[in-house]
Amino acid sequence: MHLQQGILLQGGKYRIDRFLASGGFGCTYEAYHTLLDERVALKEFFVSDFCNRDEKTGQVSVGTQSKVALSDS
Repeated sequence: MHLQQGILLQGGKYRIDRFLASGGFGCTYEAYHTLLDERVALKEFFVSDFCNRDEKTGQVSVGTQSKVALSDS
């Protein structure tokens, strides 16, 4: 699950324009840096085996208590 197009990050500093790819440790996006007026690539740390994203809110959480123990190690 990745961030949706148009979502603003860091108080509007970045706008997600499109999802590019994902791997074991995260997602890569094409984005727009609103303060610099430039296109940028953003990498989001999102370990797919340990994280879940709420489709409505976009909030990320750790999937289960057993996964919390693994990620806190």
